[in-house]
Amino acid sequence: SYGSLVANGGLPHSALPMFFLPYIYGTLYQSTQFSPGGVLPSIWGISGGYITLSLLFFAVISLFEKSNRAIKVLLAAWVIVMVARIYTLSSLTSILHLIPEMSKVAIFRYVEPLVELALILLAAFGFDRVVNSKKINRKHALPSVAIVLAIGLLLLAIAERHVHIFSTTAPLSITVTLAWSIGCLVLIIASLLTPASYRKIICSAVIV
Repeated sequence: SYGSLVANGGLPHSALPMFFLPYIYGTLYQSTQFSPGGVLPSIWGISGGYITLSLLFFAVISLFEKSNRAIKVLLAAWVIVMVARIYTLSSLTSILHLIPEMSKVAIFRYVEPLVELALILLAAFGFDRVVNSKKINRKHALPSVAIVLAIGLLLLAIAERHVHIFSTTAPLSITVTLAWSIGCLVLIIASLLTPASYRKIICSAVIV
């Protein structure tokens, strides 16, 4: 029934890479021949936006700072739980349905902007720390880089599992998306090795 569809619906796992690499399967008008299972138009119709890997890096590095720890943990927990719900983790759906009236809400369709807001708030904490610190704390920076790279590789593995994103027949938009995402992330990582004045300029330029 429609009610059951709303209560238990969500985006397929194959759509997760698009949350961080929006054109990894092509543009909105891309041929469905290249999309995972030919469902790209429906994914675009339900998706509510995206977050860049650069923002993700700042969000992750913010979690290593002790200041405002409680609100950061709350925001991170919200992101993890809601991303799991959006991309159809059935066991989590059952738990959320214990909240009154929650089973009548198409969470997967409307909660993405709130997930993005939470990540942006975390990223703001991280950005402030990175650009205003005279010296970057390597104990925070190195694990953050490792985590983001691991997530990036996981996203590429998921995408490659459904379509051949590295094939010669892949749409140009995929190459542009990867070059843009990886390039921005590399610039931010490289800026960590520069003086604070240069770091602020580079990070600000990339984020804007």
